[in-house]
Amino acid sequence: MKEVFCIGELLIDFVAEKQGSNLSLASEFTKKAGGAPANVACAIAKLGGKSAFIGCVGVDPFGTFLLKVLENEDVDISLAQRSETFTTLAFVSIDEDGERDFVFSRGADKELKYSPAIKKKFNKNIVHFGAATALLGGNLEEAYGRYLFDAITQEAFISFDPNYRADLWKNRTDFFIKKSMPFIEKSTLCKFSLEEA
Repeated sequence: MKEVFCIGELLIDFVAEKQGSNLSLASEFTKKAGGAPANVACAIAKLGGKSAFIGCVGVDPFGTFLLKVLENEDVDISLAQRSETFTTLAFVSIDEDGERDFVFSRGADKELKYSPAIKKKFNKNIVHFGAATALLGGNLEEAYGRYLFDAITQEAFISFDPNYRADLWKNRTDFFIKKSMPFIEKSTLCKFSLEEA
């Protein structure tokens, strides 16, 4: 069975309760595990597949909670990293149509450091790149690009989810598209929302 390596953010979603799409009106939030690549890893494991998560969380209680959630879902967390930087948080509201609005407090996800030892694990396996925060600079973006090269040279099946979040790019959509293109060009499978397409 092929293993699926999911690279990107693992974060806390604080989901607003008892209101629509206006975060300023929210007074109650529910803590949930979030991050699209981590969600993919969990879904694969629930379907009987073998998945591993590559990303970074803080050494705070939220980071511990997130890794425990993945571990409980049978996701391999041996490649996950911990950082002194606080775990990334996202505040989320959902309107009546199911559309989500996000405000991010970025933290440890950006601290992921490239590990050359992982390269051989990619050999003829599947590497999934979830890009909500991965193209915003820092260690994560550098590691992300190097892992793409490793996936190519190891003949992995490459999957890419641009996971565009307007709050993170603040009117720099063209820059986001430019940074996404190398991943789109090298991927066998790309997952686009209507907005991303």
